[in-house]
Amino acid sequence: MSVTTKKRTRTQFKEGLILTSLMLESKRATFKRPSIIREAEREESPEYVPPSKASRKTPVIQLKKTSAQSTKSPKQIKGKEEEKKNRQSVLSDFFFKKSCKSAECKLSGEQYHKDVIICDICNDMYHWQCTGTLTEMLDCGTDYMCSYCEKQYREFKKFRANTIITDQDDDKCPFCKKGLNGSGSKKQQPKKCLKCVKQFHSGCFSSDQMFCKQCLKIYNQTADELFPQPILRQSAHHSPISPKLQTQGSLSSFFNQAKKTSALSVFTTPMASKKLDGQIFSQGMKVKAKKRSASVSNKRKKPSFKLPALIDDPLLDDDVKDSFKRSFYVKGMRYVTSLVYDHNDCPESMNDPALEAKVQILIKENNDAIYQLREREKAGILPPVLIRYEESQGFFVEAAIDLPDLCLICEYLGEVRTARQSLFNANDSIMELLDTGDSDTSLSIIPEKHSNIGRYFNSINNKNVDSRKKQNVRSIRCQLDGKVTVLLYTKRAVKKGEQLLYNYNEAKECYPTDDFV
Repeated sequence: MSVTTKKRTRTQFKEGLILTSLMLESKRATFKRPSIIREAEREESPEYVPPSKASRKTPVIQLKKTSAQSTKSPKQIKGKEEEKKNRQSVLSDFFFKKSCKSAECKLSGEQYHKDVIICDICNDMYHWQCTGTLTEMLDCGTDYMCSYCEKQYREFKKFRANTIITDQDDDKCPFCKKGLNGSGSKKQQPKKCLKCVKQFHSGCFSSDQMFCKQCLKIYNQTADELFPQPILRQSAHHSPISPKLQTQGSLSSFFNQAKKTSALSVFTTPMASKKLDGQIFSQGMKVKAKKRSASVSNKRKKPSFKLPALIDDPLLDDDVKDSFKRSFYVKGMRYVTSLVYDHNDCPESMNDPALEAKVQILIKENNDAIYQLREREKAGILPPVLIRYEESQGFFVEAAIDLPDLCLICEYLGEVRTARQSLFNANDSIMELLDTGDSDTSLSIIPEKHSNIGRYFNSINNKNVDSRKKQNVRSIRCQLDGKVTVLLYTKRAVKKGEQLLYNYNEAKECYPTDDFV
């Protein structure tokens, strides 16, 4: 190639660059984006007002999601699909297990699960054709009450009306038969007896702050009948009337009894007995050599329940027993250490955890802690708590000593009834034990004549933020030895003198707590 041809190509290249740059400028001038054209036309209009600096919005840059954020792993997708299937199966099982409660039901096949209505009180299923009162299917959202619940509701209203009339008493002191308002300038503030719920003059009332003279006399005679014999035998060793009468012999007997009961509560449990069998030989009582310690990762265990420490102060122990006796005497209940099945229509065999999928299964360490707690109660050791009373909130539970986190306080005990039997029960401390979706097989705990400390725990106010922060106790429904039980334990460390509170509506919104302190 010659030199002249090289020069020509360079000049042609320069001319091409100039032409392309001119063409691009002309395109930019003629072909504008629609948004720019709209803004230009808006600015040229006479009614245009320029925006202020405050009203100008900064452009928001939206970044595209990366592949790791947008796409999910196949394990996560399978897990979500399995959760949906499990929810659908639980719901389908819940509804398909329900059957029409009418004895005259003749529907079958595909029509059996159509035209179904559910009672708002007992949650039982009926066909509108089988009710005998409805002529057509109810609209969605319409309230319905079955004939059985209507009958029970009428009887409950009559009972409430009669109790309101009988509770109305004259404004006179039952002891001196004089007016409670007083006469002249001297006016006495009346005092109310917690047992008979009658008002007395302060001068006619007993020296006791809870009972009148007549109820106090009955309390001294019958209070011991409310507790089992092991508790009474233990309290007989150290039951001083006043601190001055406390002798050295009674103190030594107290600590000897405490040692016996603590040893009993530890060495009679399955967990402790297995440890002893594995550590000691039968001949010569030689201790086995310790096994090689596991790594730190293997030593980490799941959090398990702890038992509260034993009360080492005899005076405090007497205060605990006295508070228990007084509170149980007011309610007219007997102290029990297990659930009570005293109704023919609700035997112990109905307490079957296989009927509900929500009942939790505890680990071995937690089961052993429950066994130890039951052994303590059988030995007569009460939980280290005090039952107090205030007019603003009634009875409440207070920690007598410091309680650690996950401290197992008690089981919730009482009489076991079916949900249908407890629909209109006036008791304010009913606890759900088993929920099968059927009022004839669902079970509830009603602490009416038999109970333990669980009946006196108060709840937080669900509408108050400060009250929700005070919650320090939780409840759990679990299965043990083929039966369902309810446990109360601390959710955090609790100091001595702090009130023990848990949430009545933690599982279901069924209890109104708006007026709670």
